[in-house]
Amino acid sequence: MDGVGGYEGWRWIFIIEGLITIVVAAVAFFLIAPWPEECTFLRPDEKALLLHRLAADRGHGTMNRLTTRAFITTLTDWKIWAGCVTPHPYPFPPSAQPPPHFFSPNPSQS
Repeated sequence: MDGVGGYEGWRWIFIIEGLITIVVAAVAFFLIAPWPEECTFLRPDEKALLLHRLAADRGHGTMNRLTTRAFITTLTDWKIWAGCVTPHPYPFPPSAQPPPHFFSPNPSQS
């Protein structure tokens, strides 16, 4: 697609990826139910079970603002720590790591 519309080929990659993202977001906006009470694909007993599980997982309240108690509750939640200690195969993607030659001295550049 190099030269189509006066754009280089690499620009078309970003244009196409952006258009795909916009289309998927627009479709997801109408397909994803924001709350269990509003979804249409669950039966009433499934909605009740889901709401019960969400209430049990939430614990004693919602976090509308960060208080000392909410902060301590967050720090003592085992799920937070399980996510922190879970080994990830790629903690930093290769695209986020600069090439090593950017930081190594090069006598020809001085």
